[in-house]
This record gives sequence, C-alpha cells and structure tokens, in this order.
Amino acid sequence: MSGLAGYLPILVIIAIIVIIVMIVKKGKEDSEDLVYTDDDEFRQKKINKIVRVSLPGGLIGALGVNPRYALEHIIVKYNAAGWNCHQIIPHTTRNLFIMLLQVLVLIMTIGLWTFGAGYLLLFEMDSTNYSKKKKNEAEEDK
Repeated sequence: MSGLAGYLPILVIIAIIVIIVMIVKKGKEDSEDLVYTDDDEFRQKKINKIVRVSLPGGLIGALGVNPRYALEHIIVKYNAAGWNCHQIIPHTTRNLFIMLLQVLVLIMTIGLWTFGAGYLLLFEMDSTNYSKKKKNEAEEDK
C-alpha cells in the first residue's frame, strides 16, 4: 500500500491535465457551432425545430392509424419547407396525472379512444437557408 502512495501526486497531476484537456476540447466543440457574421454577432450554424406528432390511442388508434404514414406525411411537409429531419424520438408521458387522465378517457369511451403517445421530430436547417427563408417571407408580406 505504501508503494502506491508515492504515485498519488503523479496520478493527481495526470487527472488534472486530462480534465483541462477535456474542458478545452469541449469549448472548441461549442465554438464550432457558431459562425462569425458581418454585423459582429455569433450565430448558430443550424436552426432547430421540434414537432410533436400525436397519435390516438385505444382501439381506434390500434386499428386505424398507421404511424409510418403519419411520420412520413409530416417529414415530407417540412422537407418541402427546407427542414431536414434529424431525429425521431418516441414521445410518452411521464406525468402521473396525464397517465390517469388517459386511462379515465379510455374507460369513458369503452376502450375506443384516448389521447395517446406519439413522436417528437427534431428538424434542422442551416442558418443561412433560414435567414434567406425569413427574408423571402418578409418580402412577400410587403
């Protein structure tokens, strides 16, 4: 045990160096997401948007809804507007009150329908395209 005690200061110094390198590397990664513009501002390279696709639950949702079609419809709509789908996340509630309300609605409708889960879609767009899109919308409004 006493043999390892001599290495303790060296291990502490190595740990501090590793932490400093990780912090510096993280700072560089964060700055890569920003772009320096003409008007002395930093802007993000990407603009993000989150869209929730709600799907009905119960017997109606189980038999009458195609989740793939619902997702494809939304993705095509946003792709036409210049957005790219970056990630699809299943959306479920973790709120006890909402879960109880869903069960209550399901019971009241005899198992036919309840508001249910769905998906969260993360869309992204280059900030240059987003700026052009906003500028074109402003010109159309005039």
